[in-house]
Amino acid sequence: IYIAAYGSLPSQVVRAMHVGFLLLLGFALIANLRATGVAAKATFWTLGVLGFATGLYNWVFYADLIRRSGFLTTPDLIVGTLLVVLVFEAARRLMGLPLAVIAFIFLAYCFVGNHLPPPFIHRGYDFAQLVDTFAFGTEGIYGTPVYV
Repeated sequence: IYIAAYGSLPSQVVRAMHVGFLLLLGFALIANLRATGVAAKATFWTLGVLGFATGLYNWVFYADLIRRSGFLTTPDLIVGTLLVVLVFEAARRLMGLPLAVIAFIFLAYCFVGNHLPPPFIHRGYDFAQLVDTFAFGTEGIYGTPVYV
């Protein structure tokens, strides 16, 4: 709330840290409430820390990400892919399989839409474009729901 009123951080950083913290919190809840066994708890805590690390990555490399917008490096692709996978897994574990399946269908459409018949066809997107849009832009994971 303080950052929203008086903050000097860019909106993209605040959104990234918000999602990173929610991933940490979500996987911590799964680890403590649903996981049985030490290995399962450690796995979920690791996933939560990785989710938080994606937010930190956006914060630390914010200026670099803005300067090379659209031209992702290999670490950007790895972190972005990790973020998308973690969001899918958190949604599946916390909200249920139907939400994850519907989101996966739309994600698959991005990859195969250029092979569909005319009412559904699009020009096609490569993997780097999708990661850039979903994980580093304000049209994907950091879109309107996170902004509000």
